[in-house]
Amino acid sequence: GARHSYRTSISVEQHDFVTLAKRYGATPGILAAALFSESVMKLHPDADKAVLCNMAADMRFAVGGSPTRRNCTGSIYLPYSTAEQDAGLSEVSSAYRTLIAEQRSEDASKQSINMQVSLFQRLDGMETLEDKRAMMSIFEHLLLNTYVLSYVGRMQFNDFARYVESVHMYSGGIKGLTLNMVAAGNVITFDVLQGFEGDQYAQSFARELRGLGLECCVGETLL
Repeated sequence: GARHSYRTSISVEQHDFVTLAKRYGATPGILAAALFSESVMKLHPDADKAVLCNMAADMRFAVGGSPTRRNCTGSIYLPYSTAEQDAGLSEVSSAYRTLIAEQRSEDASKQSINMQVSLFQRLDGMETLEDKRAMMSIFEHLLLNTYVLSYVGRMQFNDFARYVESVHMYSGGIKGLTLNMVAAGNVITFDVLQGFEGDQYAQSFARELRGLGLECCVGETLL
């Protein structure tokens, strides 16, 4: 049958969140990853494996001067365990910067993009849409451990920014756990997307934000 997806939105003041990130030597994306991973760990204190953030990354830069319309999104993997809990946000931010730089290195990026190019070539060689759908169906049941973080950055509305209350990025068909993040106007909005019911992850994340002195608003969970 149809699979339900659930969305819970959390909003914070953009200036306050960015200022906090700078205090710990983090980017907004790195701070969000560390705090959300911490919130997941607190819900599962007996877990014997690290929480893994799959941070979405646009890998098109790896093709150099050859622009492409292809969706070349890859993942940067940021683990979070009791070692990160004990280390503190400044040390975690520094470690994550190193991990991101390593995974965005020329060799790593080209390896990632070459895997995608190989997939694109196989798809382009198929004659019918049905064949392409059949091949891509292997991803329908793919679950990424533990969650996906997607941060598209700041939306530029120029003179119209004062009219924007918030911007949301979400889609149906979410199977696991995803945190979408977008800045617009004076607000950063986090959309916690789940393939299961409940707002425990959103509420736990909100507690982490408030624990660092950030005011945040948590919306109702929507189907």
